[in-house]
Amino acid sequence: NSTDVIETLMQIHARHLKEMRNVNPTLIHDLQKYHPLIHKKIGERQKENLYRFMPLIKKGVEQGLIRGNINWEIMLWLLKSQFKAVMSDENDVSDKYSTEEFCRTIIFNFLRGIATPLGSEKMDAIIEQLNTQTKNENIETAIYPSHAGGGG
Repeated sequence: NSTDVIETLMQIHARHLKEMRNVNPTLIHDLQKYHPLIHKKIGERQKENLYRFMPLIKKGVEQGLIRGNINWEIMLWLLKSQFKAVMSDENDVSDKYSTEEFCRTIIFNFLRGIATPLGSEKMDAIIEQLNTQTKNENIETAIYPSHAGGGG
């Protein structure tokens, strides 16, 4: 696959955001409180999933899109800790921002933190393209409401 790593990471990010929309933080809290073994198993699976990124990260370093001087054990721990904090019942700003907004911010900060200047440029281009696409879809929906959803 000739697709660069930044584009792949952005696609994974979009899929992750879609999944996070459906997760109720209360569910996570209840699992932790009433079903600690299941909660622990989910945590182990999430950790495994994070480490599955390593070949992709290595490819990004080779492509000059991701910095090679990163302590990945710390970086992945930080990422996991941030997501855990979002799902915590101690999140005192959760009524002000959606889970999706938290996750988007965490992932963009993560990607910006690992990206080289070239990787950041690619990220900016992808974000601009997505913003333009969304704006065009919103304009089309406003002009042609019967075409909403692309059913044409």
